[in-house]
Amino acid sequence: MKAKPKQLATGLVASTIVLIIAFMVIGASPRWSGASPLAPTANEAEPNDNPANANPIIVSDLMFGDIETTSDVDYFVLTTTVGLNYQVTLTPRENQARQIDIYNSGLTRIDGGQTGTSASLSFNFAAQDTVYYLRISIGSGIPTGAGPPNYDYQLQVDYTATPTPTSTNTPTVTPTSTPTPLPPPPNIPIETEPNDNVGTANDFATPGKVVGAITSTYDVDCFVITTTIGLQYRLILQDYEFNRWLKVYDSNGYYTSLGNTTATNHEVELTLRATASRYFLCVSRVTTASPSNTLVDYLLEVMILQPTPTPTNTPTPTPTLAPTSTSPTITPKPTWPSGFDAYEPNYDFSIATTLAPGLTYNLNFMPWGGADVDNDFFKIRVKPGLQLTCETSQLDPGVDPRMAFYSGPSEIYYIVANDDIALGNFNSRLSYYITYEGYVYILLGQGERMDTRDTDDSSYSLTCDLTVPGSAATPAPDKDELPTPRPTVTPHATATPQTTTSPIATPTPPPDKDKTLDFRLITTPAPTTPTPSPTGFRTFRVLVYYDANADAQPGAGEGVPGFFVSVLSPENKEELARGYTDDQGQLSFTVPTVGTVQVRIPLLGFDRLIEASKPEVNVRIAPPNLPISIP
Repeated sequence: MKAKPKQLATGLVASTIVLIIAFMVIGASPRWSGASPLAPTANEAEPNDNPANANPIIVSDLMFGDIETTSDVDYFVLTTTVGLNYQVTLTPRENQARQIDIYNSGLTRIDGGQTGTSASLSFNFAAQDTVYYLRISIGSGIPTGAGPPNYDYQLQVDYTATPTPTSTNTPTVTPTSTPTPLPPPPNIPIETEPNDNVGTANDFATPGKVVGAITSTYDVDCFVITTTIGLQYRLILQDYEFNRWLKVYDSNGYYTSLGNTTATNHEVELTLRATASRYFLCVSRVTTASPSNTLVDYLLEVMILQPTPTPTNTPTPTPTLAPTSTSPTITPKPTWPSGFDAYEPNYDFSIATTLAPGLTYNLNFMPWGGADVDNDFFKIRVKPGLQLTCETSQLDPGVDPRMAFYSGPSEIYYIVANDDIALGNFNSRLSYYITYEGYVYILLGQGERMDTRDTDDSSYSLTCDLTVPGSAATPAPDKDELPTPRPTVTPHATATPQTTTSPIATPTPPPDKDKTLDFRLITTPAPTTPTPSPTGFRTFRVLVYYDANADAQPGAGEGVPGFFVSVLSPENKEELARGYTDDQGQLSFTVPTVGTVQVRIPLLGFDRLIEASKPEVNVRIAPPNLPISIP
């Protein structure tokens, strides 16, 4: 009877470990990193190599995945409604063929096939079960490895037309007349075929309008618009009878966002914030195509949105008017604040502001161009052997910035991040030892920590220094102030060093008796040369993995991301480096010492001294021994 509580405790401990790992995986990347809230996209999360660990996929969402090795497979689970029809589309990237197989809840294969090297593959099925599994494998392609690009296929599930139930009674055949096609509106251009993909897209002048028709199941109408980086655009699609998709692709032809008209709302609006010089807009069917002779079944319009400047009012004497009961009180509409800092627009990697080392930049988090939040991107030129240190200061009340470093212009090059320097100190500070020549990209933002109405008082300062490790950094002058000339100081004359000797003195006889004194030459002894302490750098890797197969070895898909790792000096407990494990569960450090360091992983209770000869630290999370049954 005493064994039962022990089994229950074991089960609770196991559940706690699994929940901790799940929360770390979910929280591994910052949610304020700049992804558009309009884009219903997601990335596959390893491990998902079997149905038990399948990633959920939602209808109309776009899932990005990556086949890293020849044995890697990705499972996704789709929750369906019995009786509805679904379409599964797999699109390869960069000439990569990929295999897709569809299974029902009993893991019986119902369909599947392989894509071409550049063509997508679609399958339609009527849901007879509430759960289906989608399995993606390498097919005849090649693996992409663990590095960038971070995905090599796109997977999407859409609804298709629901079949109309057939009646047992023989219907009366009524001859149907061919409907007269709707003429295009005057002075509005009409789309021209072929324009079924981004490679053959019609040019579309902005702002402007265009009309067209989707006259077959496979018909797609694509348009290309030229945009100005930093401006916002409103995309409006109206259908005349049949529901239509509006999908937006970036300049490389990759999906960014979508929306569709419905039977109750025949109009859809999307907002596009331009971070590139052109985009592709593609219109396609939701369920039904128009008759083949249809000329117009949708209208597409593109408008340019610009922030409204706050007008400067000249104060004039206002006469006193008698109040009248017939005049309503008019409340003026608020205008968008225009006090953003001098370095906007810099809300994306592609338009990051270049920083100079040793200067202090005065900034704020005022959104530019009508955005909801302001993320500030910077870059600084670096070379190997230097230490980059960036720190915020002079925060306005309520400002709480978070800083992140990237080795390239993308989220996939994430290095390290810091939220608060210390408990109660909302400033951010990061240091990074440079091992390459190029740029370090710096992202500063608050996410949704500050209401838009409070961004008038959102100032902060940023200073970045490049120093040789071990040398003291020169305090940085303010970017908005000229340097104050230093007064000329006349140096003092330096005396010529002489060899110190004691002259031979003439002995003076004492009054009471004679005494002979002996004298000898005395020279200043040479100073002792201190023994230099060893200097240099060492590089080592930390790997955190969950040993799912209990083989005591890290395997594919076992790395756990998001664990905070700190490296300290064992002598004075000074922090030498810090960071978070990446999506493979690993993190590499280059620290300014050649000796032993102390590695801490607080969440796992790991605290160990790592000798200079050890190039790798593997931290194993052991799988719990679960009881057969929990009473």
